[in-house]
Amino acid sequence: MKSHQHLNRFAPWLALLAITSLAGCASQGPPEYGSPAGPEKSTSGSAKGVREIVIEIPVGSVSVTATSGSSVSASLEVRCDERKKSCLRLAESVFLRQQIFEDRMFLRPSNQSKFAFRNSQSDYAIEVPENTPVRIIMGYGSLNVKGLRSDLTIDMSAGEVSVQAPLSEIRRVWADANFGDASLSGGGPGSQGERRLLVGAEADWRDGPGQHDIVIDLNAGDISVSLTSD
Repeated sequence: MKSHQHLNRFAPWLALLAITSLAGCASQGPPEYGSPAGPEKSTSGSAKGVREIVIEIPVGSVSVTATSGSSVSASLEVRCDERKKSCLRLAESVFLRQQIFEDRMFLRPSNQSKFAFRNSQSDYAIEVPENTPVRIIMGYGSLNVKGLRSDLTIDMSAGEVSVQAPLSEIRRVWADANFGDASLSGGGPGSQGERRLLVGAEADWRDGPGQHDIVIDLNAGDISVSLTSD
């Protein structure tokens, strides 16, 4: 019985170690002599009539910028360690895919899981309509979202999340980092991150003037949400 109690006591820390180790392996980019593997991949399409845009990224550095209009565009650059021929071969065949299913647009790379390994780096630049809800499902890496004037939902395993949105559009911010920090600025009194127990942090703010919600669930890493004036 005592041995089980001892393991349970340290289970959260063991889980954190495992998660952060995986994150380091998956998100580590190529060394300095890494180079672009083939031409940049790109895709674009109209999001008219789409009720939600779902972005699925396994690993990498992702920038999502909201723009006026109704189009969605995305580009992907893959860089590899020049000595890793398997990475170069995979990068040549990968492409970005857009699909619309039941009024939802899905944006994802092909061969997703094959790029979750060391000695490669995937950089995404994505533009979405500012008034269309966005859901992002991501494995490991860094994510930056800017300018969205609608609902935003993020579910991520490990890494760093940064969100900037106009205060006038936001009703609630809920940001939960199971292992790490969560901070919220620009929402006035009561909007600061609140640390829970020995690890993890949560920012929960419900007094916004807008009609849209930002919901972020991050397993391990840091979250930063900034609400700005228009």
